[in-house]
Formats: sequence, C-alpha cells, structure tokens
Amino acid sequence: MGYGFGLALFDASDDYLNNPESYQAPTNADDGYAKLADAIVRTAIQEYVDALSGLYNPSNRERTKKLRALQIRKQEIEAFFNSPWFKVLSNLRPAVLMQGCNQIAVRSFQEVQNESNLA
Repeated sequence: MGYGFGLALFDASDDYLNNPESYQAPTNADDGYAKLADAIVRTAIQEYVDALSGLYNPSNRERTKKLRALQIRKQEIEAFFNSPWFKVLSNLRPAVLMQGCNQIAVRSFQEVQNESNLA
C-alpha cells in the first residue's frame, strides 16, 4: 500500500511530522546500501501504518485473532524502530516517526470513514 509521499529516509528534522509529503530523499540515495536501507525503512513504515490503521478499524475489534496479529505486528515494528539496527539504517528519531505514522493512520482511517458515510 502506498501513501502518496516519499517515505525515504526522512531527514533529522521534524518537518515530516507535520507535512510528510514535503520530504526529499537524501543526496546519497544513489549508493546501493542507502537504497537498501531506504527500502527496509519504507517497508517498516508502511507496515506500521497498516497495522495502526487496522487497529483503528472498529470491525477488527470483533475479530480477536486479527486484532491480536495487528497488535503483535505493531509491537514488532516499534521494537525495530527502537533498535540499534534502525539507527544504522536511518537518522530518524523513532518517537517522532511513530507519532507521524500514527497521524497518517488516523487521517487515513478518517478519510475511509468519511467516504463510507457518504455512500
């Protein structure tokens, strides 16, 4: 699932928290290792937002098994974001990143809710 904005390695500032669409890829993104790190971080961010969005969906609250799987996935990705390996891959601040992902998930869920209310 794509979110319509560049989720390469955010720079060290917190600008992406308020406007993730404004992010520009780092200048060293041509390096193979930087591209690999970027892909790993992008995937983790996308999976984290997906897990958060699933947790916000009230229909999942009735499906205990799915809800538990989403909670576990969220915890696994949070552990990755706070790991030494993540610090090697990215210069992002985990708490700010997770807060930004949460805002994206809430906004995404609200858009889906608004669309379903209009239908």
